[in-house]
Amino acid sequence: MKKQLPLIVGIGVPVFMIIVIILIVYIPQILLRPVTDFVYSATDQGYWYDGYGDTYGVVDGRLTKKFRPRPVSANDLTPKEEIQYPVIRLLLYDAFEDKSKEITFEEGRRFMLDSKKESPDGFVFIGNGSSYSGSFFGIFGSSYDPEVLYIAKDNITKKIDSPAGPLRQYNYNNNFKFIGWVQ
Repeated sequence: MKKQLPLIVGIGVPVFMIIVIILIVYIPQILLRPVTDFVYSATDQGYWYDGYGDTYGVVDGRLTKKFRPRPVSANDLTPKEEIQYPVIRLLLYDAFEDKSKEITFEEGRRFMLDSKKESPDGFVFIGNGSSYSGSFFGIFGSSYDPEVLYIAKDNITKKIDSPAGPLRQYNYNNNFKFIGWVQ
């Protein structure tokens, strides 16, 4: 046994350190629980979205919708009636259920919204377009995950899966826009 002690320590200490580091990194993410719901939008245009069509915002605590037509230039050969605007969906993240669901504009108007960057419970909407590490701290590479949204608090991010549906194929960088925290 005494002859094997250096071997046991040589293997045991690194394994123990790896387990401790994994716990230090992942336990805070697991314990991070938002309590404030929020409304956001998703478009089928991704980073090509130019802000035309329906746009949503908050005025006096209520959801608003404006239509912004695309300007037609003299070089644009597309007839006005054939101009296609992006599909924009409104979504509500339910913090208690930890999932998002699609809502209508009328449903969104029922909420009092706060468009401040930070929620009352200290979270910030990051959106998508972030890279995430592959398994074990990115040693095996990292990758872009456009189907995931992130919120953060105290430098710890929480992953929020975006809902499945027809826009899932269009989940590109910046196609999710924060609208407001539900009060």
